Amino acid sequence: MSFVGLLLALLAVLATPLAARGADLPPDMGRILTSGELRVALHRDDAPPFFATAAGGQLDGLDIALARDIAANLGVGVRFLRQGATYDEVVDTVARGEADVAISVISRTLSRARRVRFTAPYATLCQALLLNRLHTAPLHLEADPVAGLSQAGVRVGAVAGSAYLGFAREAFPKAEVVACGTWEEAVADLVDGRLHALLYDEIEVRRWQKAHPEASLYVRATILQARKDYIAMVVNWRDTHLLAWLDLYLQTGAETGALDRLRQRYLKDDSWSAPP
Repeated sequence: MSFVGLLLALLAVLATPLAARGADLPPDMGRILTSGELRVALHRDDAPPFFATAAGGQLDGLDIALARDIAANLGVGVRFLRQGATYDEVVDTVARGEADVAISVISRTLSRARRVRFTAPYATLCQALLLNRLHTAPLHLEADPVAGLSQAGVRVGAVAGSAYLGFAREAFPKAEVVACGTWEEAVADLVDGRLHALLYDEIEVRRWQKAHPEASLYVRATILQARKDYIAMVVNWRDTHLLAWLDLYLQTGAETGALDRLRQRYLKDDSWSAPP
């Protein structure tokens, strides 16, 4: 065999492991392994303790730690895509096939499940209310705030493009549910009396209370322990093997305690993150 022939044969041998990474695999896993990276969709704005820019300028949080560990277990790199201006837009990024998975504090809902697939939940939050004290005082909400708010003339806000808009319509069918542009705009509407109440998750509500202790004079919070928000990863409806792999990853993490340790680190203590 000539020198050129030997060289070509050697190159073919060296290239085989790279080409074989996606060979004989389901299309979704083959796509990720062949590309050498896991594309993870994130909301464009920080949402600590799930994802945020920590000290040093690096992304950190529960979702970031999960994404990096998943990529490491797959043997690929990770690339975060932060185009989504709303959580529905993050879901749509995966539905269009522009990302492999969304790990972005995404609430599992039936409406979203019409176009994407959800893993088992990796975190469970409670829904929570911020209440304008002055405007809700006549409603006598102490016994049952959900029932008390569900009446004509009451305005309950929720962030547009989030699952909480649907949660609010479900919880308060007789009230007027108002779609607010951002969390900050929604809180401003509540404080100014344009809303009676604002529905969001317990972490964001508690973070806002911690950052605004003076607001306790005119705003109070209620955690709705019976109303859960199940947080899950999102994959394209076609990516059935990736879904099964992620569910096995979460099951294994639950069995070994790794998942609980991550939740303890990020959901019980936010000292790692930038201040709110």
